[in-house]
Amino acid sequence: NVINISGRTRQIYQTGLSRGNNPRIFVKVGDSITNNQPFMNGYGSGEYDLGEYGYLQDSINFFETEAFIRDSLAAESGFNAAAVQDAIWAPSGTCNPNESPLACEYRIMKPSIAIIMYGSVDVQLYDANAFQGYMSQIVQTTINQGVIPVLTTFPNGADYYPSQVDQFNGVIRSLATSEQIPLIEFRN
Repeated sequence: NVINISGRTRQIYQTGLSRGNNPRIFVKVGDSITNNQPFMNGYGSGEYDLGEYGYLQDSINFFETEAFIRDSLAAESGFNAAAVQDAIWAPSGTCNPNESPLACEYRIMKPSIAIIMYGSVDVQLYDANAFQGYMSQIVQTTINQGVIPVLTTFPNGADYYPSQVDQFNGVIRSLATSEQIPLIEFRN
């Protein structure tokens, strides 16, 4: 499969490299789906079977094991797109005063990529316009650090806030398109 990478994404990556970001590190940014699930952990521990997708092995090998298995400071149960940007949720002693969990994770890990999944908590708290504002802030913070934001739709079941989920996932898709950044589609 051929994947087209936008010029914008290439520019973000090059900016990050010039700032010392590690091309072999990605971080996870998200809520309980990212934190509690074994989201990508199997790739770091060697517990996976690619089956007919064996061609992806080189991609897995490229990234450091820590990227797959690390407990990210920017991925916590109950987090929403606003909380990850609020210094009150950052662990003291690890993060600087007034530093958000998102900024702290980027400072400590110096990643080249951030896989970002929010929405499942957000649909319970605010409307799609507020969600768009918070997600836009996350994307801009990420880009400003020279980190490629890879947005993901969230995969909750069809009976979970159905109209809001469609709106929120629409916000995510629209943001990926307008910013010319990658999108992983977990929900059709």
